[in-house]
Amino acid sequence: MKNIDLYKAFYRSVGYPLFLRMIKRPTISMLEARLKSQFFTREKIQEIQLCKLKKVLVNAAENVPYYRDTFHEIGFIPSDMKSLLEFEKLDFFITKDFIRENTDAFISEKSATYEIYNMLGQRVSNGKLKASLNVSNLEAGVYLMKATIDDTISTRRFVKE
Repeated sequence: MKNIDLYKAFYRSVGYPLFLRMIKRPTISMLEARLKSQFFTREKIQEIQLCKLKKVLVNAAENVPYYRDTFHEIGFIPSDMKSLLEFEKLDFFITKDFIRENTDAFISEKSATYEIYNMLGQRVSNGKLKASLNVSNLEAGVYLMKATIDDTISTRRFVKE
Protein backbone atom coordinates (compact mmCIF):
# COMPACT_ATOMS: atom_id res chain seq x y z
CA MET A 1 0.00 0.00 0.00
CA LYS A 2 2.87 2.35 0.82
CA ASN A 3 4.44 1.77 -2.65
CA ILE A 4 1.20 2.84 -4.34
CA ASP A 5 1.13 6.08 -2.31
CA LEU A 6 4.76 6.80 -3.26
CA TYR A 7 3.96 6.15 -6.92
CA LYS A 8 0.97 8.49 -6.80
CA ALA A 9 3.01 11.21 -5.14
CA PHE A 10 5.86 10.81 -7.66
CA TYR A 11 3.48 10.81 -10.64
CA ARG A 12 1.59 13.89 -9.46
CA SER A 13 4.62 15.96 -8.53
CA VAL A 14 7.24 14.81 -11.06
CA GLY A 15 6.00 12.39 -13.72
CA TYR A 16 2.90 14.19 -14.95
CA PRO A 17 4.44 17.70 -14.97
CA LEU A 18 7.43 16.35 -16.94
CA PHE A 19 5.09 14.64 -19.40
CA LEU A 20 3.14 17.87 -19.90
CA ARG A 21 6.35 19.82 -20.46
CA MET A 22 7.56 17.20 -22.94
CA ILE A 23 4.38 17.46 -25.06
CA LYS A 24 4.44 21.26 -24.66
CA ARG A 25 1.14 21.65 -22.82
CA PRO A 26 1.17 24.40 -20.20
CA THR A 27 -1.55 22.74 -18.09
CA ILE A 28 0.11 23.26 -14.70
CA SER A 29 1.01 26.92 -15.29
CA MET A 30 -2.48 27.56 -16.69
CA LEU A 31 -4.05 26.00 -13.59
CA GLU A 32 -1.85 28.15 -11.33
CA ALA A 33 -2.83 31.28 -13.29
CA ARG A 34 -6.53 30.39 -13.01
CA LEU A 35 -6.22 29.83 -9.27
CA LYS A 36 -4.61 33.27 -8.85
CA SER A 37 -7.04 35.05 -11.18
CA GLN A 38 -10.14 34.05 -9.25
CA PHE A 39 -9.27 36.75 -6.70
CA PHE A 40 -8.58 39.56 -9.22
CA THR A 41 -10.58 42.76 -9.05
CA ARG A 42 -13.03 43.63 -11.84
CA GLU A 43 -10.60 46.29 -13.10
CA LYS A 44 -7.70 43.81 -13.25
CA ILE A 45 -9.85 41.29 -15.16
CA GLN A 46 -10.92 43.97 -17.64
CA GLU A 47 -7.29 45.03 -18.07
CA ILE A 48 -6.32 41.43 -18.91
CA GLN A 49 -9.30 41.06 -21.25
CA LEU A 50 -8.37 44.28 -23.07
CA CYS A 51 -4.77 43.16 -23.46
CA LYS A 52 -5.80 39.75 -24.87
CA LEU A 53 -8.46 41.25 -27.15
CA LYS A 54 -5.98 43.78 -28.53
CA LYS A 55 -3.51 40.97 -29.25
CA VAL A 56 -6.14 38.99 -31.18
CA LEU A 57 -7.38 42.04 -33.09
CA VAL A 58 -3.87 43.22 -34.00
CA ASN A 59 -3.08 39.74 -35.32
CA ALA A 60 -6.34 39.70 -37.31
CA ALA A 61 -5.69 43.18 -38.73
CA GLU A 62 -2.18 42.17 -39.81
CA ASN A 63 -2.93 38.73 -41.25
CA VAL A 64 -6.60 38.30 -42.19
CA PRO A 65 -7.76 40.14 -45.34
CA TYR A 66 -11.35 40.69 -44.21
CA TYR A 67 -10.41 42.23 -40.86
CA ARG A 68 -7.58 44.30 -42.34
CA ASP A 69 -9.93 45.81 -44.96
CA THR A 70 -12.87 46.28 -42.60
CA PHE A 71 -10.82 47.87 -39.84
CA HIS A 72 -9.29 50.23 -42.41
CA GLU A 73 -12.75 51.17 -43.79
CA ILE A 74 -14.18 52.00 -40.36
CA GLY A 75 -10.97 53.68 -39.17
CA PHE A 76 -10.34 51.23 -36.33
CA ILE A 77 -6.75 50.68 -35.18
CA PRO A 78 -6.69 47.76 -32.71
CA SER A 79 -3.39 48.75 -31.09
CA ASP A 80 -4.87 52.16 -30.18
CA MET A 81 -7.87 50.68 -28.35
CA LYS A 82 -8.03 52.04 -24.79
CA SER A 83 -11.05 50.18 -23.37
CA LEU A 84 -13.41 47.29 -23.99
CA LEU A 85 -16.22 49.82 -24.49
CA GLU A 86 -14.48 51.11 -27.64
CA PHE A 87 -14.80 47.69 -29.21
CA GLU A 88 -18.41 47.30 -28.10
CA LYS A 89 -19.30 50.62 -29.77
CA LEU A 90 -17.93 49.58 -33.17
CA ASP A 91 -20.47 49.20 -35.96
CA PHE A 92 -19.18 45.77 -36.81
CA PHE A 93 -21.29 42.66 -37.28
CA ILE A 94 -20.65 39.43 -39.22
CA THR A 95 -23.23 36.79 -40.04
CA LYS A 96 -22.65 33.09 -40.54
CA ASP A 97 -23.89 33.34 -44.13
CA PHE A 98 -21.43 36.15 -44.88
CA ILE A 99 -18.55 34.02 -43.61
CA ARG A 100 -19.70 31.05 -45.69
CA GLU A 101 -19.85 33.21 -48.84
CA ASN A 102 -16.45 34.85 -48.22
CA THR A 103 -14.43 32.08 -46.57
CA ASP A 104 -11.12 32.91 -48.28
CA ALA A 105 -11.20 36.44 -46.85
CA PHE A 106 -11.17 34.99 -43.30
CA ILE A 107 -8.10 32.77 -43.74
CA SER A 108 -4.89 34.09 -42.21
CA GLU A 109 -2.19 35.02 -44.70
CA LYS A 110 0.48 34.53 -42.08
CA SER A 111 1.41 31.00 -43.00
CA ALA A 112 -1.54 28.86 -44.04
CA THR A 113 -0.13 26.05 -46.17
CA TYR A 114 -1.04 22.50 -47.11
CA GLU A 115 0.74 19.39 -48.27
CA ILE A 116 -0.97 16.30 -49.70
CA TYR A 117 0.71 12.90 -49.48
CA ASN A 118 -0.24 9.61 -51.09
CA MET A 119 -0.20 6.40 -49.06
CA LEU A 120 3.43 5.75 -50.10
CA GLY A 121 4.44 8.91 -48.27
CA GLN A 122 5.16 10.85 -51.46
CA ARG A 123 4.14 14.49 -51.55
CA VAL A 124 1.81 14.90 -54.51
CA SER A 125 0.65 18.49 -53.97
CA ASN A 126 1.32 21.53 -51.81
CA GLY A 127 0.55 25.22 -51.70
CA LYS A 128 -1.21 28.03 -49.92
CA LEU A 129 -4.30 26.93 -48.00
CA LYS A 130 -7.64 28.20 -49.32
CA ALA A 131 -11.25 27.57 -48.32
CA SER A 132 -11.40 24.78 -50.90
CA LEU A 133 -8.70 22.80 -52.68
CA ASN A 134 -8.80 21.51 -56.22
CA VAL A 135 -7.83 17.83 -56.14
CA SER A 136 -9.07 16.99 -59.64
CA ASN A 137 -5.50 16.32 -60.79
CA LEU A 138 -5.08 13.53 -58.21
CA GLU A 139 -5.76 9.90 -59.06
CA ALA A 140 -8.44 7.99 -57.18
CA GLY A 141 -7.12 6.81 -53.83
CA VAL A 142 -6.53 7.59 -50.18
CA TYR A 143 -4.47 10.66 -49.26
CA LEU A 144 -3.25 12.52 -46.20
CA MET A 145 -3.43 16.29 -46.06
CA LYS A 146 -1.23 18.20 -43.63
CA ALA A 147 -2.44 21.74 -43.01
CA THR A 148 -0.22 24.25 -41.21
CA ILE A 149 -1.78 27.48 -39.97
CA ASP A 150 0.61 29.68 -38.03
CA ASP A 151 2.26 27.15 -35.69
CA THR A 152 -0.63 24.66 -35.63
CA ILE A 153 -0.40 21.48 -37.71
CA SER A 154 -3.42 19.32 -38.48
CA THR A 155 -3.44 16.12 -40.52
CA ARG A 156 -6.56 14.64 -42.14
CA ARG A 157 -7.18 11.62 -44.31
CA PHE A 158 -9.41 11.88 -47.36
CA VAL A 159 -10.52 9.63 -50.19
CA LYS A 160 -10.55 10.80 -53.82
CA GLU A 161 -12.99 8.74 -55.88
